[in-house]
Amino acid sequence: MQVSDRDGYDQVRELNELLDGFDNSIKYNYSMIEKETLLYQDMDNQEIRNAILEQVRLFNDLFCQLCDDIHVVDRFLVDNHSLQRFKDLMNKDLEHYLINGWNFVNKNQNDKNDNDAIEDTLFFYPIIGSIRNNLIDNL
Repeated sequence: MQVSDRDGYDQVRELNELLDGFDNSIKYNYSMIEKETLLYQDMDNQEIRNAILEQVRLFNDLFCQLCDDIHVVDRFLVDNHSLQRFKDLMNKDLEHYLINGWNFVNKNQNDKNDNDAIEDTLFFYPIIGSIRNNLIDNL
């Protein structure tokens, strides 16, 4: 949300302060797989990790198709070599990045047990890892 004047900024700040203490079921974390709510123990399940990774691959394919459909090379002057390199690297080491992201975010979560719900969207961990480690260094 962008705010162009001081009154708008104050209203957004006030709203954020009100919502900080608001604990309600409105908060929803979509898992992107058939299992709606993921638990901490689910990260030990290879089938669940594979299902998450498959959704990431499908998203990556959709993104690449979108790039082709809107002709990003011509319309946005994206270097064709960089786009091809992106396509070659985007699905590299996704499971590694999922697990590393999970371990990094949860390294200090000693108070969680296996039956606690995961409150983060695991779908983004492999994407973030791929961008940081594959794409930034190699494009």
